[in-house]
Formats: sequence, C-alpha cells, structure tokens
Amino acid sequence: LIERKPQINDVFSFAFFYIFKLNINIILEKLEGVSLRFDEIGRLISEPDVMSDMKRYIKLNKEYKDLQPIIKAYNEYKN
Repeated sequence: LIERKPQINDVFSFAFFYIFKLNINIILEKLEGVSLRFDEIGRLISEPDVMSDMKRYIKLNKEYKDLQPIIKAYNEYKN
C-alpha cells in the first residue's frame, strides 16, 4: 500500500465541505428560531386582547403570513 501526501485539492475539498456544513447548521438554527416565532404568532393572534387591538392584530397577521412560505419550506426540508 502506497501512502500519498494530501493534495491541495483534498485540503480545499475538506475546507469547502466543513464551511458548507457549518453554514447549513447556522441556517437551520436560525430557521428553528423563525419556526418558534411563527408558532408564537399563531398563538398570539388567537388571544382576545390581541384581537381587540386591531393595529397589533394586523401587524402580527402580516408577519405570520410573511413567514408561512419560509416555514413551509423549512418543514419540507426537515421531513
């Protein structure tokens, strides 16, 4: 068995994979936070005090609708 020295391409490949994996983990952590916020908003917009404050209700409802496609894609990725 002949042992070979690591080539420059091996180092670049490893570095690229490591950075890619690290970035994916960071993105997934951020998306988990967005998912928690989405769930929180879903609870908030059904509370009577929020429904009686139309300005807050509209703001939360808009945020909820804006997050829906992101959460849909995140959930599809997770499953």
